[in-house]
Amino acid sequence: CENKISFQAYSKGMDALGKNDLSNTGYWLKQALESKDQNIKTLAKYQLDKIARTLIDSVKNNLNNIPLADAEKLIKNAKNYSDEFSLEADIIKGQIYLAQGDILLKNGQYSRSLNKYQKAVNVSKNLIFIVSEKEKTLAKAFLSDASKGFENGDLIFIIQSLKQSRELNKETDPEYDELLAILENLK
Repeated sequence: CENKISFQAYSKGMDALGKNDLSNTGYWLKQALESKDQNIKTLAKYQLDKIARTLIDSVKNNLNNIPLADAEKLIKNAKNYSDEFSLEADIIKGQIYLAQGDILLKNGQYSRSLNKYQKAVNVSKNLIFIVSEKEKTLAKAFLSDASKGFENGDLIFIIQSLKQSRELNKETDPEYDELLAILENLK
């Protein structure tokens, strides 16, 4: 009787797949994965792996042509269907965060950009060198912001921008710290 239920779950999953209903496909095939029947379990795992692979390939091949939020959802779904391709999915998810960070950087949203870059490294350590270069660009952008703050006489903004730049660029001159100390005393 349990084999019949497992087979029905697998069949419902395949029917949903035929209708391009991935949500129900995933639900039913995951039910079939719980089967004690090794054949049904293997068939369900194969189908879930295949769906995950297709989603990952689709995002990888179309990353520049689809909204990044949609790409992120597809990768999340792929990981939900199968852990077989987790490393590759994480690299792509990191690339999505990098692209989001680049957009934010272009729009002058430096703190949010930094947040996305850090998320990229958190999901995929393979991106550390790319993010390191992006952080150098951000350090310069924060310095640019600080000089704008000087023009506007906004002391708090100047200090925040300089601190963020300093945090990203550890190899700055000692005068940098002295300047920050002087500005802090002016508050």
